[in-house]
Amino acid sequence: MNKLFLQQKGLGLIEILVAVFIIGSSLLAIAVLQKRSLELNHNAYVRTQANIIAYELIDQIRASTTSRVAPLQIPTATAVNNLVSSRLPGGSGSVALVNARVYQIQITWAEANGLDANNAKKDTTTFRYSVSL
Repeated sequence: MNKLFLQQKGLGLIEILVAVFIIGSSLLAIAVLQKRSLELNHNAYVRTQANIIAYELIDQIRASTTSRVAPLQIPTATAVNNLVSSRLPGGSGSVALVNARVYQIQITWAEANGLDANNAKKDTTTFRYSVSL
């Protein structure tokens, strides 16, 4: 028996099956990591867009008047919703005057959680900004 073992050359079927299994499971893990990376990258992109929209709305309010005595003009609800919904999935927004010169901007959008291929189930995220102008 010992002579037969010493004379054997090459790989056996079991060794090849184990190697194929390890390579296959490694490739599957890499694919899952890549998918998750793309989802997180998209979520970061959408959050960045929400911040950019909020700063655009703040700039619109700030630019509406140069006088510190006159009240600032708030963009219309339709204009805000059109701006937000054109850039964010399932987006909506609002701008409200809280008191004298404090404005609150709220931006809401739907983030896909990656569980459903049809995006049937989504998580909702809301950013609220309060700014004194």
